[in-house]
Amino acid sequence: MTVVAIHQPNYLPWIGFFHKLARADVYVSLDSVQFNPRSYTNRCQILGQGGPLLLTVPIGKEGRHRRIDELRIADHDRWAEKHYLSFERNYRRAPYWNEHGPFLRELYLERRWERLVDLNEAAIRYVMDYLGIRCPLVRASVLGVEGQSTELLLGLTRAVGGTVYLSGPTGRQYMDESRFAAEGVGLRYNEFVHPTYPQHRSPEFVPNLSVFDLLLNLGPESRRLILDLGMRLTVVQT
Repeated sequence: MTVVAIHQPNYLPWIGFFHKLARADVYVSLDSVQFNPRSYTNRCQILGQGGPLLLTVPIGKEGRHRRIDELRIADHDRWAEKHYLSFERNYRRAPYWNEHGPFLRELYLERRWERLVDLNEAAIRYVMDYLGIRCPLVRASVLGVEGQSTELLLGLTRAVGGTVYLSGPTGRQYMDESRFAAEGVGLRYNEFVHPTYPQHRSPEFVPNLSVFDLLLNLGPESRRLILDLGMRLTVVQT
């Protein structure tokens, strides 16, 4: 059995993204679909002084009509420096800043990014390595699979040798489950309940932040938290 997770390569994704990857054998980075400006492909939230703080990577106006793998980062407004300073200002006294701060400094200040997908993948791979998530990452754009919705997901799953597709819970709203059964591909829904954990400077827990909020607050304990959740909450559909 080979379980495949498929998801857009979001910018510094939230915990639920890695919770799903931890249950997969292969991760297909869905960079071959059109960019949705309302998505988190170029946005994330961290914990600011007054609550959630939105960080947005600037994309040119033409990006609204392009595929994710074609998106170019708009080189203006010193966005990379601002994002790094936002992390440093809000997390420099967090328990594990000294462990992850150097990576963030390299990501923002020591490298120059032209394509959004390359920036996002670098951060995703760093987190996967730190959490011990060993599934290979394959870009959908290199697989040559066409189609939409259920057809696309089935095609990508088969293209990487998958026998089971691992979906998020919202997949129930748009997928044709009967197609999976007809094609002999299993279907699972990864149910995620957001955990709570101690957050630096915050008296009340704030959910749905970038996974780096977890890493900077819990360090090595982040792996146990994500893997324990994954073992409990995967629901199989037949």
